[in-house]
Amino acid sequence: TTSANARGFYISEALLHEGKVAFGDQAITDYRQLNEVFGAVTADKLAASPLQANVHYLRFMVDSRLAEGKRAEFNVNFTDEGVSYAIALRNGVVAITDEPNDGKTFELSKADWDALILGTETFASLDSSLGVLDTAIGR
Repeated sequence: TTSANARGFYISEALLHEGKVAFGDQAITDYRQLNEVFGAVTADKLAASPLQANVHYLRFMVDSRLAEGKRAEFNVNFTDEGVSYAIALRNGVVAITDEPNDGKTFELSKADWDALILGTETFASLDSSLGVLDTAIGR
């Protein structure tokens, strides 16, 4: 590929699958291990972090192997923050932009979003078409 971002992603995935990603002396073979190494996201951490960081955290939760071939898109209006994001799962990654996409739009609070990130609520609870996100992210 001519895309530097894509090359970096492919190289990172290859290294991960080959067991060549490590933090200190601990080998990381699955992205879900990052929570064990760096500390799991908790309700307190999410409550203390800004909304934008919490929205973008979803990008790092996607397991490209689980997301392969899955697609979903939706928009979120955050009622308590007065901001909106368009979120799309495609090609094994989550893209987040400010421009609305063709998906459904949901009105959520920051606390609602945090519950989705923590897994205490499912994306399918918003709409059944978003259930693919629940199976594509590692918690």
